[in-house]
Formats: sequence, structure tokens, C-alpha cells
Amino acid sequence: MKHGIHSLTRDQYGAVEALHFSGLKMLDVSAASYKYGEQRETPSMSRGTAAHMAILEPARFVEESVLFAGKVRNGKAWDEFQAANAGKLILNAREMAECERISSAVRGSAMAADVLRGGACEQAIFWSMFGLQFKGLVDHLRTDQIADLKTTKSAAPAEFARQAWSLRLHVQASMYVDGIKAITGMALPYRIVAVEAAYPHIVQVYEVSEELLERGRSDLRRWLSLYHECSASGRWPGYSTGPLVLQLPPWASSGHGDPPPDEDEEFIPFLGDDK
Repeated sequence: MKHGIHSLTRDQYGAVEALHFSGLKMLDVSAASYKYGEQRETPSMSRGTAAHMAILEPARFVEESVLFAGKVRNGKAWDEFQAANAGKLILNAREMAECERISSAVRGSAMAADVLRGGACEQAIFWSMFGLQFKGLVDHLRTDQIADLKTTKSAAPAEFARQAWSLRLHVQASMYVDGIKAITGMALPYRIVAVEAAYPHIVQVYEVSEELLERGRSDLRRWLSLYHECSASGRWPGYSTGPLVLQLPPWASSGHGDPPPDEDEEFIPFLGDDK
């Protein structure tokens, strides 16, 4: 694929062989997780896909979503409905209403409306750096900014910062900022529109600071160093090559036995997050 900014279908984008954020971040787990792990679409990802489309591409949402009136997603009726609506985004009444409420909340936010005004959605970008080929899907792109859209359990500053750090969004931001700069020569600000999945769907806009972008670049270089090392050796190890000493997690050292919430459920990921 020629370096630059392109409007592609998801299948076209997926067919391009290049390094991308959602794959590379698995190197922060282990080299084996990156090389051999499988990424599967979860129910929360499907809901996020629908909300993402309803917000950024409402006409496409109407065209590609379909209401399933059944009570359970199994059995003969479900199989027949799936077959008759292959390629469609299948939602039940609750999910359809939730998408509409989330979309209305974002459109009704002056902050979000300012960020998402004009520009183009779902732009595929391809660039090279460090002698490697990269790709990404930008949620919303204008000549003066890059914007990402996230549904989240909480858009409150402290909680959202924790979630964003857990998902390494600072690395994704740095990759897209540097990718657009490599393509256009422009260093654009990176903004995140966060909307809470639960009613009343509070919306908050965040701008990723230069300090955080620099941390993202540093973490990316660390990932790529491991990638080069494993590519050269042909070995993709797990967590350690030898025994480890079992230790208490940080949250248990306070004497409280309850772990923090499952961070994987803090975000309702968009399908666009697999980029």
C-alpha cells in the first residue's frame, strides 16, 4: 500500500501487512503474546463498534445495523437470522437504544462537536519509520487535529487517566501523530473524545500532552527493540526464561484483599481499536 492517507474498507485495510498498535501493544505482555496470541471480537467490542458507527457515521449505522427481536442469541431462529443478515451489525432493542443515546450525547456536547466537526472519519494511514512499515486507522482526521473516540466506564479525569494508561493509549497517540507527520509534514494535536457507556453518557474531551507523547515514543522504541531481537533470533519467549518468585500484587500490600476492577472491562472497545 502506498504511503499516505486512504479511505478503505476494513477488509482492504486488514489485508495490508504492516505493524500496527493493537498488535504491537501485546509485546508489553510478552513476545509470545504478540507472535502467537489471537485477538477475538468480544460482545463489548461489538457494542463499541455499533456506538462508534452511530456517532461518526450515522448514515452507515442506519444502513448496516439490523434489529434482532429474539430473546437469546442461539438456536435455530438466531442461526437463520444471522444467515439472512450476513455482514450486518446485529443489535437487540436495548443495544440499539443505547447506541442512539450515546450518539445523541456526543452530538449534544459542545466540546465533542467542536472536535468532530468537518474532517473525515475512519482514515487508513500508512507510513514508515525506523526502517519498518506501519499502518493505523484514525477515527477522525482534520488538517488541524487527530481525534480518537472512546466509550468508557468513566470519563472522570483520574479514572480515565488510569484506563488510558492501562491500554497504552499514549503509544497509539504518539504513533498516529508521528505517522501523520511522516505523511504530511504536520505535527497535529491528538485529542480523545471520551463518552461514558452508562447513562447519562457524560462526554469529556482530552488532549494528549507532548510529555505523554514522548513517553509513548519511548515505549514504542522499547517494544520495537524486543520485536527486532525476537525476529532476529526466531525465539518469542513468554514471561520469563526461568522460574519467577511469586509476590503479592501492589494492591494487596495495603492489607486489603480486594483487587481493583477488571481493567479489560473499563473501556467498551470500538472495532476501530484493532488498528
